[in-house]
Amino acid sequence: MTVTIFENQTSDSLSTWNVIISEGYINLYVVGDLGGGTLTIEALAPDGFSVVPVDGGAVTAAGMFLLEAASFAGRATLSGATAPDVSVYIEVENVELRKAVWGRV
Repeated sequence: MTVTIFENQTSDSLSTWNVIISEGYINLYVVGDLGGGTLTIEALAPDGFSVVPVDGGAVTAAGMFLLEAASFAGRATLSGATAPDVSVYIEVENVELRKAVWGRV
């Protein structure tokens, strides 16, 4: 399953909250120009108020990044950017498909 976080984002911003359902790895795709800014994936802490960065979820250049996480409520923050034009997608692991292809979990 792929979730669009930002599409052609042209300024610093916070994405909406998304519930990321994962059983292992999450592919983070950052496409375009971050305009010198930093994209940070953040999670809502169990207290329901605090926001914490996801380990390995701070990026400053386009690419595909692999995050390992269980399910969480998350968002992306783009900050410090000058004239960005960036799209961000998260793709979660499909455990059932992996079992069918590789025969393991």
